[in-house]
Amino acid sequence: MAPNVRRPARLSHRVSLSDLEILVAVTLHGSMAKAANQLGISQPAISRAIAEMEAALGLRLLDRSRRGALPTLYGSVFAQHAAAMLDDLRQGMKEIEFLSDPTAGEIFVGAPEPLTEAILPNVIQKFAQDYPRVRVHIIPTSAGDFVELRARKLDFQINRLLWDFASDDIAAEPLFNERIFVVVGARSPWLRRKNVKLADLITEKWVVQNNAYDNVAYAFQTRRLPIPRAAIAAYSAFLRNHLTASGNFIAIVAAPQLMVLRNQGFKVKVLPIDLSDLTIKVAIFQLKKRTLSSVSRLFLKYIRAECQSARFMKAMNAAA
Repeated sequence: MAPNVRRPARLSHRVSLSDLEILVAVTLHGSMAKAANQLGISQPAISRAIAEMEAALGLRLLDRSRRGALPTLYGSVFAQHAAAMLDDLRQGMKEIEFLSDPTAGEIFVGAPEPLTEAILPNVIQKFAQDYPRVRVHIIPTSAGDFVELRARKLDFQINRLLWDFASDDIAAEPLFNERIFVVVGARSPWLRRKNVKLADLITEKWVVQNNAYDNVAYAFQTRRLPIPRAAIAAYSAFLRNHLTASGNFIAIVAAPQLMVLRNQGFKVKVLPIDLSDLTIKVAIFQLKKRTLSSVSRLFLKYIRAECQSARFMKAMNAAA
């Protein structure tokens, strides 16, 4: 008979789920006070739970200072695996909920304007008819920003696939290619010009998104032209659309945004500048080592079906 081997006390200690939630919250916020506020418990309870975990493991998990609490190397690794385990449990609960009642559940999707307005209305209407008790959360996200996805606050994202995208933990599934167009208001003087080139517009009043030239930079750089100075930089898609339609500004928009502009009743025209060789991929982004709940996977099927539908493809191709 093999001799009984007694495990060290620190390894046989049971760490509760609430302890793991506390460690993850403190690591995320960098503060015990903020973690206590999020979890709805007292700061002394947070401090006591962390101290007990450190005593059980025989390792320091957090470095405390006046600025807050930062994870040590051990704390960072432990918190990372704790977050993954807690997320797996939440996904399991979603799975059980969906199996017991396929019409219930929650989905968290990250998507920016105008993709939200171009893709999701039909998807959500069809999905809500089939699964009326599923709650869908749409969270604004920016291309290349995966903080919320990595924090497992989103099930997946729909966004542009940037040319320099590279990630060991995130998978990108291309959905479709979007064309881009130079757009002005119906009263723009540029509509009276027969021959218009992109180089003619360098000094015009350009409308772009905040802190990023996006389509404008892409088009001008590809044509080896100087990037024009933006007259207006605004995150609000509605504001950019309104200014573009006024006739006093110019924008370069993708096909989904142009479709939204027209659906919202804005009178805009596409200048006869051929940018058909410039396309941007739109993709679904997911964490590679994360298993989505059944309801999230089901919602993805509706998104894929919409983007592959003849109606959607016709709208994208007829945007000009």
